[in-house]
Amino acid sequence: MTTTSSQLQITTQLDGDTYTITAQILAGSYLPANIFLYKNTGTTTLGDYYGVADTTELTRFQVFTGTAIPKFGNEFVRFNQAKITLNVQEDSTAVINNITNSVKRLSAALKLAASTTQVITIT
Repeated sequence: MTTTSSQLQITTQLDGDTYTITAQILAGSYLPANIFLYKNTGTTTLGDYYGVADTTELTRFQVFTGTAIPKFGNEFVRFNQAKITLNVQEDSTAVINNITNSVKRLSAALKLAASTTQVITIT
């Protein structure tokens, strides 16, 4: 039996004057783990966090595994967690809501795209 639910884990950690927000899809979820987009630096280091992938970006962008991916044709890479650092004056709740809503939209879009039915008339 295939699960159609997913679990998103979000951790907020206060460290001095910054919050670090980390989000990831838990194992056993319907969603794949590597849904978070980062700017590709062309090195073995991720660039800035960009957002949650949409359905086309899941197949279009490569998964970052710590190995350099050439920047040409690869503006973004996918990774298995979002990591965002904010100043304590910034609204961490808005960031968490944005991630959560983006993941919900992706999940709904994948479920809609998961199966299609066509009726073809043959004469």
